[in-house]
Amino acid sequence: MRRVLAWAFAAILLAQPSWPQQVPVRSGDHADFTRLTFALPRTLEWELTRTPQGARLVFPAAALEFDTTAVFDRIARTRLIGLKTAAGNTVNLRFGCACDVNAFWHDERLLVLDIRDPVETAQQSQDRGTRTAPMPDATGPGTASDVPSFAGALAARALSLPYRAGEAGVASADPVPPERTEQDPALLDQTRAKLLRQLGRATNQGLLSMEVAANHLAAKEPAGEESDVSPPDSKPPNPPRPQANVKVSTAIDRAFVEALRRADSDAVAATCLPAKFFDVRSWAKDEPFTAQVGHLRAKLTDSADRVRPAQALALAKLYIHHGFGTEAREILSMLDGADREVRVLRAIARIIDHGQVGGDSILRGQLHCESAAALWSVLSYREPPGEAQAASDAVLRSLRALPRALRAHLAPRLARNLLAGGHRDLAEKILSAANRTASLPETETRALKAELALAEGETEDAARQLRAVAEAGAANSARALARLVEIQIAERRPIPRDLAELAGAYALENRDGRLSADTARAYVLALAASGQFDRAFATADRMNERLGTASGDVRGTMAGLLADDADDITFLRHVFAGSVGRPADLDDKIGNRVAARLLKAGFTERASRVLAGGAEADAGRARRLLRAEIALAQDLPRQALADLLGLVGRDANLLRAQARSLAGDHAAARELFEASGDSDRARREAWLAGEWRALSDTEDPARASLATALQGPAPDTATGTAPEKVLARNRALLEQSDALDAALSKFLEAGITRGEATQ
Repeated sequence: MRRVLAWAFAAILLAQPSWPQQVPVRSGDHADFTRLTFALPRTLEWELTRTPQGARLVFPAAALEFDTTAVFDRIARTRLIGLKTAAGNTVNLRFGCACDVNAFWHDERLLVLDIRDPVETAQQSQDRGTRTAPMPDATGPGTASDVPSFAGALAARALSLPYRAGEAGVASADPVPPERTEQDPALLDQTRAKLLRQLGRATNQGLLSMEVAANHLAAKEPAGEESDVSPPDSKPPNPPRPQANVKVSTAIDRAFVEALRRADSDAVAATCLPAKFFDVRSWAKDEPFTAQVGHLRAKLTDSADRVRPAQALALAKLYIHHGFGTEAREILSMLDGADREVRVLRAIARIIDHGQVGGDSILRGQLHCESAAALWSVLSYREPPGEAQAASDAVLRSLRALPRALRAHLAPRLARNLLAGGHRDLAEKILSAANRTASLPETETRALKAELALAEGETEDAARQLRAVAEAGAANSARALARLVEIQIAERRPIPRDLAELAGAYALENRDGRLSADTARAYVLALAASGQFDRAFATADRMNERLGTASGDVRGTMAGLLADDADDITFLRHVFAGSVGRPADLDDKIGNRVAARLLKAGFTERASRVLAGGAEADAGRARRLLRAEIALAQDLPRQALADLLGLVGRDANLLRAQARSLAGDHAAARELFEASGDSDRARREAWLAGEWRALSDTEDPARASLATALQGPAPDTATGTAPEKVLARNRALLEQSDALDAALSKFLEAGITRGEATQ
């Protein structure tokens, strides 16, 4: 009954629709090959074929979704230069070389594909006195490489021999009845097929060439005919056993397992590091810390003063359990640095002290793991990649399992790393979990809430939280104040003088620590943002060595504050004294702000020098507009027009109109002003151009009558020599003169002339 239910359950499962399954694709570069790994949900049928551009890997009977986002993070685009997926079961590879490619299984779910540098040709190998078999154009299970043909010939010869129990060359673990000595065709075919599959696998690994075996079998079994290996007079065979116990393992299998053991990155293997490497909670006993340390240190070396590895490892783990990263690394330096567990512990100890590790850390690439490896992998990044969100359950579970003190120490750092990588939701969960299980200090909680508020764009809330932390005098107050100064300046908000003085106190307190440069920067910028520019520049000169490489950036930021907030005297004094540094070192936007302030003050030559360099994007457009304004201020209309070439928009057209007017082209200036919606300036240009008809329909009656009078007599009264024509023309001129006199009087009475003259 149980068997029937099991078969029914299996049938129901098989009847369900097939949904695409995620397949992470990892990569890694080696000296002579590039490796890709496909972490499949189960063992699947696959086909690897060569294409003119590279190769194609197909899983015919599967619905998959390949995650290739990180393929080129770890490899150079030399052998593999392109990778595309299609149809839910196909991966197209594009090569940058005439590379060989082969694939093989590691375990049951990891398909490994190697793209190797081109091997020597058979002729080159024979020139050195070696014998190789030609490389076939294989499809299906893989593509073979040039390898010695002896193994292939031996396999073919073994396949051609009749199957008999107990004969050398055929392994069978199943008992065979003594009386059964004849050939078993079904079992032989099954064994042959299994052995060929295993040989194909060895071929993919570059150990065999299947050409010899294939040719040999082709000679034995002509195309189009079925091969019958049973004697004509044999009895009907008994039902075959389920399968022959034949298994082939290769040197590549063993070498691959060893490579996994010593892998330097996750691209070499998609397997997770052992969970015991991260079981921090179990690394200490329920005894006083000093007693445990004393006990282990007493047994650290033997009578010959040689380090006992087991004792050293236990001592390092004890230090890590209690959060002593430096001490743990000191002990680990006594052990074999190539050992995987030692490498993991050294990385963990460094994270405890410094927050992250180098890019080649053994912890990288463990984000997919369901163990604590995921937690330490996230911590190893300054900005964790996208897989961190997928590992949220494992990360939260592993964080809760840490010792309370270590949890409280690492949770804020973990949340910050996640925020830097854009994982706000997971960071919020980390903060909530840490507060429930580790009771974080209020200042630490406020600082993290400020970062979460910043991620949401709520800068005012973030500033309020950070100010509370900065004024608390806690361990993280100096860092919080530095962050607050950064936010206030980015938002162009002033900083109160009392906060600037507090920043000075923290700068003095941290003059020799890791926050030395950060607190110095915060102090100098806080002085400038509070309007104390003289003190700010003097302090920057005094702390120039502490600021280090950030000195130029600090002075540039101060230059922007100077341009925005300082009075004219203070601004000009510091700019002309060179306090803001070289113009070429200024940020593009800040340089534009300084130049605009100089232009407004009338120092066009100095403003032009600030804008001498180029700029990109929006700052580049603004810089060209400023250069045009400077050229107009210097009576250089042609230069202004050159600076405006290619620019569109109302601001650019208004400057073009001014340049045209300055150049005497008032008609073009009028058209540009009209197109820009500046009707008053357009009318002024029309007056200067003498375009009276354009002014006769103006809404101002005085202006309209004067424009009409200035248009002159009608054409039909201005021609002819007959006395009556001359008389009519003279009468028209008199009437025009009277009309012009009346219009001009009305115009003057309206008081427009002064306004027109000053427009």
